[in-house]
Amino acid sequence: MLHKGWHCADVVDLRADSRSTYETDHATCLMCGNENMLYAHIMDHPDFNERFEVGCICAGKISDD
Repeated sequence: MLHKGWHCADVVDLRADSRSTYETDHATCLMCGNENMLYAHIMDHPDFNERFEVGCICAGKISDD
């Protein structure tokens, strides 16, 4: 995995229509595997063409922003 050169393109709140945390379908962070992600950080890298969604902690670890 490339750990340098990433930037955050978007942040998506997965709680549709302001539902509670318990009613929300959580996502899984593609970097660390955390299964309780409420905010998906969409990360871009010039050498990686697929959509890469991570949580806020992992986004901070790989982001140049």
